[in-house]
Amino acid sequence: MKQYIKIMRNLQTFFRKTIGLWLLLASSATCAQEIVLNWERITPKYETADAFVAGLNVMDYDAADPTGLSDQTKLFQTLLDSLGSRSINKGTKANGTPNGGVLYVPEGKYLIKGSLFLPKGVTIRGDWEKPVKGQAIKGTILMAANPSAKGHDCQVISAYEQQSLITMQPSSAVRDLNIWYPDQDPNNIVAYPPAILFGQQGYWGNDYVLASNITLVNAYDGIIFSRRNGGGAPNCYGIYGSPLKRGIEIDNIAEIGRIDNVDFSADYWAGSGLPGSPAVNGAHKAYIRENGTAVVMRRNDWSFICKVKAEGYNIGYRMDYSYNEDTNGNHTSPNGHNYGMEFTDCKYGVYAAAVAGAGMMFYEYKFVNCDYGFYMDKAAGGIVQIQACEFDTKIASVYAPLTNNTKIIMNQNTINKGPVDVLGGLVSIVNCDFNNEPDQILLGANARAIITGNRFSEAVSIRDKSTYTSIIDHTPIEMTALPHFPYINQYDFTQKPSGTAYRLATNGGVSVSSDDNSPALQTLLNEVKTAGGGLVFLPPGHYKFRQPITIPTGVELKGSVDVPTLPTGPGTAMEIYAGKGDENGTPFITMEQGSGIRGLVMNYPEQVVQLLTEPERNGGDIYHYPYTIRGNKDVYIVNIAFRASYRGIDLFTNKCDNHYVDYPAGHVFKTGIRVGGGSTGGHIYNAQFNQIAYGSGGETKFGAWPNSPDNTQADQAKYRKEHDLAYAYCWNNLYFLILEDCTDEILYNNFDFGSNRGFTLSSNNGSGPSGLCLGQGIDQGMNSFYIDAVGSGGYNFINTQIVTTAPGGAGEVEQTYKDNNRYFQTTAGLTGKVTFFGADFWGQPQNISNEILGGTIELQAGNYSNSGQRNFASVSSTAEFNLIGTNINSISSLLMSGSAPQSYIQSSFVNAGNLNTATCGLWINNLGQSGTPGPPAGAFSTARAGWIATASIYNDDASNGLDDDNNTRWSTLSDRQKPGQWYQVDMLENQTFNGIYMNTGSNDYRPISAIVSVSADGETWTNVGAGNNVSQIVFETVQSARYVKVTQTGTGTSAWRILEFYIIDTYLPSAPTAIPTVHAGNADVKAWFSYDQLQVQGTDGTSLVRIYSITGQQVTAPFAMDKVTPVHLPSGIYVVVIRDQKNSYKKKLIKR
Repeated sequence: MKQYIKIMRNLQTFFRKTIGLWLLLASSATCAQEIVLNWERITPKYETADAFVAGLNVMDYDAADPTGLSDQTKLFQTLLDSLGSRSINKGTKANGTPNGGVLYVPEGKYLIKGSLFLPKGVTIRGDWEKPVKGQAIKGTILMAANPSAKGHDCQVISAYEQQSLITMQPSSAVRDLNIWYPDQDPNNIVAYPPAILFGQQGYWGNDYVLASNITLVNAYDGIIFSRRNGGGAPNCYGIYGSPLKRGIEIDNIAEIGRIDNVDFSADYWAGSGLPGSPAVNGAHKAYIRENGTAVVMRRNDWSFICKVKAEGYNIGYRMDYSYNEDTNGNHTSPNGHNYGMEFTDCKYGVYAAAVAGAGMMFYEYKFVNCDYGFYMDKAAGGIVQIQACEFDTKIASVYAPLTNNTKIIMNQNTINKGPVDVLGGLVSIVNCDFNNEPDQILLGANARAIITGNRFSEAVSIRDKSTYTSIIDHTPIEMTALPHFPYINQYDFTQKPSGTAYRLATNGGVSVSSDDNSPALQTLLNEVKTAGGGLVFLPPGHYKFRQPITIPTGVELKGSVDVPTLPTGPGTAMEIYAGKGDENGTPFITMEQGSGIRGLVMNYPEQVVQLLTEPERNGGDIYHYPYTIRGNKDVYIVNIAFRASYRGIDLFTNKCDNHYVDYPAGHVFKTGIRVGGGSTGGHIYNAQFNQIAYGSGGETKFGAWPNSPDNTQADQAKYRKEHDLAYAYCWNNLYFLILEDCTDEILYNNFDFGSNRGFTLSSNNGSGPSGLCLGQGIDQGMNSFYIDAVGSGGYNFINTQIVTTAPGGAGEVEQTYKDNNRYFQTTAGLTGKVTFFGADFWGQPQNISNEILGGTIELQAGNYSNSGQRNFASVSSTAEFNLIGTNINSISSLLMSGSAPQSYIQSSFVNAGNLNTATCGLWINNLGQSGTPGPPAGAFSTARAGWIATASIYNDDASNGLDDDNNTRWSTLSDRQKPGQWYQVDMLENQTFNGIYMNTGSNDYRPISAIVSVSADGETWTNVGAGNNVSQIVFETVQSARYVKVTQTGTGTSAWRILEFYIIDTYLPSAPTAIPTVHAGNADVKAWFSYDQLQVQGTDGTSLVRIYSITGQQVTAPFAMDKVTPVHLPSGIYVVVIRDQKNSYKKKLIKR
């Protein structure tokens, strides 16, 4: 038997070497084999949301090896480079042909021992099936086995980025692939550079990259945005697997990024079926729990992060400072909108190390068996808005330390397990359901809280140990209920024809050299319809069209760069000449019912920027064209990039039921998207419009389009004027998104930069829109939201980001628009109510930030980072402005004259200023932006009857510090402040406390520096705390003492005053911990409770005592005691751990 096994092994070795030699010879012939772009429609092995065309198929080449035995790096890179140039920034090959197209890699295992670089506009795509935990990985597998990359951690040395498996240039994509590191040992995990790196070092422009349907089987770092090369608008859709250190990290971007549908768990690797995979509960699982972070967000630009799941990670979602400095030398922090994440068995669900002042909004999160839900680091800053989240946590649902400076706004959440534990900072908790056990809410020494309108399933217990006065009011609040967003995954929409007919346009008379391709293309489209439906594909190139086109039912018109991108140069461009000067004419593209269009650039070559700078051309105006695309029922419009369109997408002329629009992007002059015509059930996802596509379109990173301003021209003054007027035209004219008579219109993660009106709700045919919008961003609109009408079903917004602007320049933007820019403007004709659930505002409203002329605007969980330059709100007598649980940063005028009776402000952080709040329709339960500590805050002991005060000087006045009268005081008067002065209080019996507070009346009369001492007998003193120029001193440990003394240690020119003196107890019980193991015992040491006193006997000197619940939760701070001390605890069973000068002892005690 042994001899048989030996023979078989020798045969295996022979065949392996023979096959390897054959593959090596085949690989060396790669470049000799002619490379021909075939543009074939692919029939992938597994179902896809779209129909795609590939220019190249790796299996058409002799060197291809789907067995994983030979290195495929050279073959893959050669084919990728045949689809595009990596060296020409504007996205063309050396012959001027635009980059673009797909390299198809069929199912198999492909060994990559080097690094792959994707040229601008090029996609690598395989076969892929969504993975299921515990089941084998299916589809195309890239085996990352670069020996020189092993052990290289990019977080330590960023230069290791260059060894990433895949590095991407702009407008490129990685799709439908599994990435596996065969040399990663689950029992000895080592670092690797990223599996996918967004952005190539030294390449200008790091924008609009896509990673979609990727399984990161066991990548150390998964998808990372290069911190060495800035850019913007990365897109990650459908990312799965078991990344070991970082799943996805975004940093250093300046345009909207999107992360959607992510699911990370250690179980994907364990169940992958790949060689060397760990057991389900293998060592890799513990490694991920201690080291792994699913998503990291650093310096971003309004990024939209949605539908992320992480199981068993140390951190589910981390927000942190950028690795890089901005122009002022600061490390910037993230802002944005976040939706629908779910974290299970993580230590931290959301860890906030840094948050921008603009705000981070969270909606519909779920935390299952995590230690913490939200965890605020010591000085993260900014503000978080937490809405409709569900908590089931082991330690705290929300935690903020004493030093917290992040404002926390909680609105309509459900807390099932784990307290809200806020030791410091501002927190608003409004209209939440607390199903957790008491204490449901803990407020620490530095917390300032608004707790209003909440419901509790058990007896209410709010442990208030704050030195600031909080507002607690359980009266129900009348407010609109947060809706559930009816999310549908973008890949679940119909986005491909049912028919299989296929026509390559260039085989049917369409040519880049033709003066008008309209007739030939129309013929092909009609042919495909006759053949039962299917695709017409336009390969990369610029094609002229002088007549309108109709896409028939069942037919899709498709281009070569089918990725979410602005027009950056590569791909298929339809050069449109049709309809010039006839804005009400036939649109360039008319879609019949059930048709589709994808992956194309729409450019208007005659819309040259000189039309704006040279009035003699067209009166200083650009040409007015009809809409570029007119939709219809059941159409899909996906990844269409607009350039210099006058009007973009018409979804109102026809009844466009069930339309689906995804990532329309680029630039329009007058109208972006208009929806109406009685349409119902439409969806618009991921619109990404920005003036930069035209205003900076002459730059190579955007494709060097000749109709845009040319930044390379010799006359730079001319260039600047062209650039400024290109931007100004949109600020003066563009209405980006208009909703009219439509129902159930769902908008998701849409964005526009630079418009006159950003988002318009209006009526047509007597009806307004109804539906729901999540994640809308309007950046630098003049009137960001213009609201004239809503339908009977209402139209509401969740997690909205709103910025208005007043751009400078020499009169390019009309002054009236700058003077009247607004966050909100409603018209007198509005009669309904529009509710914004979570909204962030910043920018430069010049005169009135919010103008409510009609109807009702309700704002919940808002954040006005910039409340405006002059007047926050003007509300007419027929309108209402309701603000609930909102942060309104200071502004010179809160409400304009006559606005107060129509303004309803409650449970908000707001300074009233000169406003007479009694004149408001409602002003209740609000806190100012800053506060002063003092009673009746929860930490203060006001039971001071009989206490005796003495002082080193002016002793007769010492009792004034205990008389509950702020009009009397003890003072050092003309003795001013000198070392040795003291103020002492005899509390008659031992008190438990961990700080003192002196109301000095003014900061000028605080002690320059002081120490606090305590004593049991008034003779022997122990120093327990100190402070400089403060009125409050908190000790590190809780003290039990009868006497307390404050001694001056500094010298000052002003007097030291005490109007009132208090002890404070700010200690809150710690999170559940294990009861310490005790290694010594002594039967002679005894302990017992006598009502509210703990007594010990047999200990040696002073002891340090900790008390735990029977379940292991520490219920008191550590405190020192001799033989007897008061302990105020409810009846129950406790474990008392006592440590004296020699040993430790543990006693189980019953307190009755």
